[in-house]
Amino acid sequence: HDVVEIVDIGIGGMTCSMCSDAVKKALWTAFPNHIVALSVSLATNMAHVEFRRDDSAVCTTQLIAEEIEDIGYDVTDILVTTRTTTATTKQQPTTTNMVVVELAVGGMTC
Repeated sequence: HDVVEIVDIGIGGMTCSMCSDAVKKALWTAFPNHIVALSVSLATNMAHVEFRRDDSAVCTTQLIAEEIEDIGYDVTDILVTTRTTTATTKQQPTTTNMVVVELAVGGMTC
């Protein structure tokens, strides 16, 4: 079974296309073998990340959020959806779990 976690992350502090490009570059660089799809929208201040989840814990929702914070942006909210696929069925029903995260981050500048 392949488990793909779909995460929509609110990002604070992006002011231009260079900011959204920086988030994309950081995530692709940190998790090159796990990310399946990635988009970052300056207009909505959201990152949409689809990644393979496995037992290694190399790529998790928390690590993705930390990577975004490590490059100087705020993570404002996280919505997680999980999709399981098998060889015989293309896609099983999707399960959505809301994760509420409160983070206090200060002193960051672009």
